[in-house]
Amino acid sequence: PISAVERLSKLGQQLGWESIATRGRELMEAVQADPYRVAVAGRSRAGKSTLMNALVGRKICPAQRVKTTAVPIIIGPGERESASVFYEKDDALRLDGPITVDVLTPYADQRHNPNNQKRVTHISVSLPHQVLDLGIMYVDIPGFDDPTDRIWSATEGVIQRAHALVLVVDISMAADGGITLDKSTIEFL
Repeated sequence: PISAVERLSKLGQQLGWESIATRGRELMEAVQADPYRVAVAGRSRAGKSTLMNALVGRKICPAQRVKTTAVPIIIGPGERESASVFYEKDDALRLDGPITVDVLTPYADQRHNPNNQKRVTHISVSLPHQVLDLGIMYVDIPGFDDPTDRIWSATEGVIQRAHALVLVVDISMAADGGITLDKSTIEFL
């Protein structure tokens, strides 16, 4: 975790090992400046938001049995629990913790923000979390089969900046233990 790198850097400084202290500081800056972004993608209602909630160990992303996610939700490391809702006009709304699904729903849920009428570009959530503190950032994106251009353009930008892409596929309808990928999934890939 970042704290381990921080301790190594301080120890190197205390022992007079400047190269280790310097390398530790450089590593901390790199992790903080460019965390490893993992985008969770798939069709609408495949379970992307449910997976995100499981990864962080609590309900933050709205998850329903209908098309739900209207904007990318980025969950990354932070010293304090907070969120920021970013709008197309470079405005941002700051939300202090605790951050829950109820706090994000008015901005992230398609029932409360249909076709992203509120013009939210993305929501950024900061959490103190053991895995996130390693320099990991999870990104929950709307379904790639969502037909609206406004939602898709925000999603596309997130995918392009991701280091890794996790494809969530709903296999509940699979027959005989196998799965098939539909045309829109294949086109997306």
